[in-house]
Amino acid sequence: MTLSDIIYLRCVDCKKTLKVLERDLEETVVINALLQCMSCGRHFPIIDKVGIFFKKDFALDYLLPNEIKKIQECHYDVVLKELPPSTSGNPEPQFNGFNTYDHYWEQVQVFEEEDFLKNDYTSRELFKRFIPINFEDFQEKTIFIACGGGGRDTYHVLQYNPKKVFIVEITSALYRYNKLFPKNMDKLVLLRGDLRFLPIQNNVADISICDHALQHVQNHKIGFKSLAETTKPKGSIGICVYSYENNLLMTHLIEPLKGLLIKIPRSILRLLSLFPAMGIWLIIHLIYMPLNKILPDLSKNLFLNEHMIFWSKLSLKSIWAACYDLMTAPVSYHFKKSELEEIAFSHSLQIIKLVNTHSTTWSMICER
Repeated sequence: MTLSDIIYLRCVDCKKTLKVLERDLEETVVINALLQCMSCGRHFPIIDKVGIFFKKDFALDYLLPNEIKKIQECHYDVVLKELPPSTSGNPEPQFNGFNTYDHYWEQVQVFEEEDFLKNDYTSRELFKRFIPINFEDFQEKTIFIACGGGGRDTYHVLQYNPKKVFIVEITSALYRYNKLFPKNMDKLVLLRGDLRFLPIQNNVADISICDHALQHVQNHKIGFKSLAETTKPKGSIGICVYSYENNLLMTHLIEPLKGLLIKIPRSILRLLSLFPAMGIWLIIHLIYMPLNKILPDLSKNLFLNEHMIFWSKLSLKSIWAACYDLMTAPVSYHFKKSELEEIAFSHSLQIIKLVNTHSTTWSMICER
């Protein structure tokens, strides 16, 4: 993030413009800074190249101990003083989602740059399949990545030389981006916050992307509204979400069990998720793969055949991480095709593509 990017940010409470009070730069990149809303007066910190923007009522719940320590070391104590006390047990499902995914990106799915080059879940090929947009259009454009996670989306977008990339992520995964993308920190605007309450002004992005994340937003309609408002007129929006169609096991078995599953300690649940992962891996390689080679026409009628063939490209480690993810996400919505058509229509968006990718997800590209 550079100082010139601050004009595109806003207060998450009153949505007004911010000004810079203090800053610490490394050439043009902002390392640490103190921002203030020019309307309500609230302060927001940038620490270690990451801006922190949470609604005032819940900000202390989301702040991590190392962030509080860094804020104090930078003498930005005013940020903490103006916040109400922590609720110490935030009842919001979204807060549970934050805790789950903060652990996921720190302990379960930690990416290194070489991971993005593998023919696995992190590959550009699969990213393009989930978000079927012309990636050449990223060149010299402003891109918004909602829920950036471990950095896969950012890595592949950067290969097309965008002008600027705004990334909002609720977890602490953003602090690893400096290691993953050290030469691109002037292009990246890293914002730790909630998609429902964006710290980005309207009409900033030429292209907005949200891959496999909107289903985990507590109110997905508000989340999609943020995507639409952040995108410029004539801009594009690409999302990939879980589908209700063809997802009987998830909607009628796993999701009803979530109330029990999320009470199991993470270490135990992580171990338990290995068993379905191994079962799926064996079924794929002992049944689906051989049948697709021997009886390709008949195999098309197998249950979840397209999805299983897609997962056949994944390592056992990736399937294990996927199973753990599916079993632990506190907020996990499955969209019907008609719901996506309705949500696009409600924002006057033109649907360019709406595809049931791998039979278990919907990929939608819209134009504003």
